[in-house]
Amino acid sequence: MSAVPEDRQTPAEAIGGLLAAVSIFTSIASLVYHPLRLVLLSILLALVSTVMARRESRLPAIAVGIGAAAFVLGMTIAVAGSRPLW
Repeated sequence: MSAVPEDRQTPAEAIGGLLAAVSIFTSIASLVYHPLRLVLLSILLALVSTVMARRESRLPAIAVGIGAAAFVLGMTIAVAGSRPLW
């Protein structure tokens, strides 16, 4: 018998990590496309992935931070360049 518990990832945690990665990609894509549409979707995906992941998982927290930064930067670029927000 081993005293060390197995550290296996559940399917929900795997999907949460995938959602966090998609959220990061969508946040970066929102800087060159319509920022308000995509960044709201990416922040929603990041929050869902945060709920699905383990407490010690850092990728969903990074996805939320990148989404917030992309929101600020995307709005700044859109307003400064007179691009449509929606």
